[in-house]
Amino acid sequence: MAMFYFLLVVAYLVVMGFLQAGLSRRTNPLWGMIIPVICFSITFLATGAVTGGDLAFWRHLRWFLIANIPTVIYLIIFGIVRIKMTREAEFERLEAQRWD
Repeated sequence: MAMFYFLLVVAYLVVMGFLQAGLSRRTNPLWGMIIPVICFSITFLATGAVTGGDLAFWRHLRWFLIANIPTVIYLIIFGIVRIKMTREAEFERLEAQRWD
């Protein structure tokens, strides 16, 4: 049963990664920030509940950082896709100038 849940989580992360890449390819860059902002908001609200709401700052910070690993991954995907788009646009612009 544990293997099923592990495969389900992996499938979820793969699908979300492809969704993040697709949203990041949109012309408006705000589309690519939807998933990271939602993920960050959920972890921001959830880490207070996980730590019990007490003032153990370091424990809260540790859980917050661990819970935001997917947020960082989504931001890396966003950055890679946007850099690639910028390079492709620059290459097309230079090719158009070359043939003028």
